[in-house]
Amino acid sequence: MMEHERREIPMSERRPIGDVILGMRDPREMTKEEFEKSPDILFHGSATPLEFRPVFNFRDDEYLRENDGSTTLGNGFYTTSSREDAECYSGVRKSQGETRQFVSEVLPFNARVLDLRWKDDKSKNAAVPTELAKAWTEYFSQYLKTRKPRENTWLGSMIEQMETDYPNFLQRALKEDSIDLRVLLQTSPHPKLQSKNLPSPVWSLLFSEFMISQGYDGLIYNEGGEGWNANDATRVFYNLKKIGTFESWQKGEGYDE
Repeated sequence: MMEHERREIPMSERRPIGDVILGMRDPREMTKEEFEKSPDILFHGSATPLEFRPVFNFRDDEYLRENDGSTTLGNGFYTTSSREDAECYSGVRKSQGETRQFVSEVLPFNARVLDLRWKDDKSKNAAVPTELAKAWTEYFSQYLKTRKPRENTWLGSMIEQMETDYPNFLQRALKEDSIDLRVLLQTSPHPKLQSKNLPSPVWSLLFSEFMISQGYDGLIYNEGGEGWNANDATRVFYNLKKIGTFESWQKGEGYDE
């Protein structure tokens, strides 16, 4: 029996898979049949039919109205390699009375992502690399120094307080032997660190921009399901120019070399 089967390996001893490239073949050169049979195919479940655009503006009011609400790993395009999981996600998100499920097939191309799954057991996550956690802490600190003052309203004051408190939490988190990504982002609770369980923290978009600044187009993480037990890890893309539907790839929209 292997050691990690005899005892639960703490997160501090788990090593992530690390940097990987998703999509080695150019989807713009594929036929429809080749696209649908690609081993790299991913699925996105949505509340309504989706017309994929590689130029989504996460700050735009239109995006905020149409967004399905996935921000636990930062603002991005959330996918899975399991069609069943995507169908379940669509079922959770769709409006009452809607019987259809909306699933989009997408392919990445030359997308550099950080795979945070434990290399010895992909069903479990590893810790966020220490250097990345430190870089995120510094990135957020610089953001606070340059951001515009919030409006003098109840909502503005609340956001101001959250952003002011967050760096203190990050400093406490850095003292731990290991830290889970969702705990770091405060989208999952941690009693010792007094981490909040925020569905959509105000720094979700900033984290996406941070990951792009670090040279990543997205990441892979066992996020867990929403209303069901997910069978597969989440592949979230922050750089939408590295992913698309067959139609969007054929239009030649967006691809960033």
